[in-house]
Amino acid sequence: MPIADSSVLGHVATGSVVVFALFNRNVKMSEPLIIVRGHRFSAEHLPLDSPKFAEDARAVLELSDEELDRVATELARYPGFLDGRGIAGIVATCTTSKNPNRVAALIRQVDRWWRQSDRKIDDFVSDVQRALSEQEEEEEAQKQQGLSRSERERLAERLPKFLAAQPLARQWKAERIANGTGSSLDELQIYCDTRPVFSDDRAKIDGMVLLTTLRVVSTDVNGLSSVTEVRLSRTQLEELSTKATGAREKLTKILDLMNEKDIIVPHIGRKISEDNT
Repeated sequence: MPIADSSVLGHVATGSVVVFALFNRNVKMSEPLIIVRGHRFSAEHLPLDSPKFAEDARAVLELSDEELDRVATELARYPGFLDGRGIAGIVATCTTSKNPNRVAALIRQVDRWWRQSDRKIDDFVSDVQRALSEQEEEEEAQKQQGLSRSERERLAERLPKFLAAQPLARQWKAERIANGTGSSLDELQIYCDTRPVFSDDRAKIDGMVLLTTLRVVSTDVNGLSSVTEVRLSRTQLEELSTKATGAREKLTKILDLMNEKDIIVPHIGRKISEDNT
């Protein structure tokens, strides 16, 4: 049974630990989910031995010290907000890296782990460095994916260089504000279908019923996915189209105003955990 860590979900509680078992037919889960609220941050729970983390980490380790310093400097002086694509752009400009997206993914992920941990930066870095150094050597067959001991040591030394950049803090704050206003939309589909109306003796079809179904898949602030299906009439479908057009026109006017006032509008992914690289 999977456990959803409250530090990952963004709900940090103090005091005793409270466990909720969730069983909801409207929630898409392959098996029951337990949310533990009040769980303290622990670096041992981070996926530091995952293949993806190892690939991203190696992209960072391929950078020279001078390149990493340039990236850190540019991150710190950037005047606006930085999502994954923005970080990758800086990496591509400041380095000869062949994998700027992977470098950006690691910088963004580690920065997010720190902000979710609600710990002082020195304490967080120490915890992650200790977790990296204490990882046991992998079996020979797994070493190709996981980090070697020397790679973990080098990565631990480099972690403090790219944490706490203000553009990343602004992006985190913007995404928290956006995410806190409601569930994020993951999928939107409109299906058109017909259903037959049979005669009483089922010998013939008396007519056909037109069906239009709006299907919405969303993720709430706890990271749980839910599916809602709504039947639409032709009139309601037209109203939905009209309202969508009106909303798009309003956004255009608002963006024009922001540009006139030189107010930055950060790029926000569909959900807070989304890596825009």
